[in-house]
Amino acid sequence: MTYARAVHGVLRVKARDGKAGVATVTVKKPHARRTTKTKRLAPAGARARQQVNTTLRLPRRMRRAYVRAVDAAGNKSRWRSVKFR
Repeated sequence: MTYARAVHGVLRVKARDGKAGVATVTVKKPHARRTTKTKRLAPAGARARQQVNTTLRLPRRMRRAYVRAVDAAGNKSRWRSVKFR
């Protein structure tokens, strides 16, 4: 994942994977085991895009979140911390 920024409950994510392509973006709350929100960018059987620029609407009371990108081959980026303004 290249970039993640949050403003007023909207998370903007830019990610790039030159080989397999970005398939999903996952968001979770701090200290949570399960993910809060997942956005599939490539449906099953479809080819994943190599560059992604997308937004996610998150629950109102979230002040901090962690975000990661998963490519079509199943490789995951590290969790990135995001604070809301």
